[in-house]
Amino acid sequence: MVVKALAEDTEPHFTTISNFVSGMSGEIEKVFSEVLMVCSGMGLIKGKMFAIDGCRLPSNASKEWSGTKKELKEKYDKIKKICKEIVEKHKNNDKIGKEEKENDKEKLERMEKKADRILEFIKTHEDKKGAGGEIIKSNVTDNESGEIKGPHGVIQGYNGIAVVDGKNQIIVAGNAYGSVAEGHFFPEMLEKAEQSMREVKGKKKPLKGTTMLADCAYFSEDNLQEAKKKGIEAIIPDEQSRNRDEKLKDGERREGKKDMTPDILNITREGTIMCARGGRN
Repeated sequence: MVVKALAEDTEPHFTTISNFVSGMSGEIEKVFSEVLMVCSGMGLIKGKMFAIDGCRLPSNASKEWSGTKKELKEKYDKIKKICKEIVEKHKNNDKIGKEEKENDKEKLERMEKKADRILEFIKTHEDKKGAGGEIIKSNVTDNESGEIKGPHGVIQGYNGIAVVDGKNQIIVAGNAYGSVAEGHFFPEMLEKAEQSMREVKGKKKPLKGTTMLADCAYFSEDNLQEAKKKGIEAIIPDEQSRNRDEKLKDGERREGKKDMTPDILNITREGTIMCARGGRN
């Protein structure tokens, strides 16, 4: 409120905030670490159990500006064709009214700017590739964002992934990725969490002996092995775990559902949840 009052209730453009964050990343990381130190001093961080998950974050970029280089070239050609048709229309028809001429002129300028923007992007950018090496859509407005599938359809945005401490859900590591494949970033998020907890705990291997919870999106042999290297007990269900859960019927939990406490998780290997585990094994 103080800032808004001093700025006479004006709000910075989203690009101003983006440029500030990207240009001050080192300073922001220092502030984040200092906040974690304060939280630790207040006893809010236990550092024994963690959980990782992601959420869909829409960006200020339209899906209209998305496509592979081939698709964007086709869009460019289509726009240039429309522009040509507008020009031809005025060349061959002298009876067009003044208002229509003005409207067509404005439309032509908008279309030409859009075409120039797409062409400049095509010239200066290569095709983006997904986690599996396949070509995925780029975005002319915000090329770091991606098409993210969610429960309510596809958005142009980011997958915000965070690692939280189990005691008070304090975020110890976080990042935003323009990809729906959360599991692909599990090793990187472990590194970020380890770096944060190293400063908080003052230990060389602060995650050794801890437990990491994740959903089936993070299940893979590579991720389990990565957790094992750091001495982390990773409890991650595979994609078929729900099919083996006797407490599930037609996709609904039966009566007697229990919270996923550490005690329950410790017996899931022989129980009904059947989580895949790595680490202290």
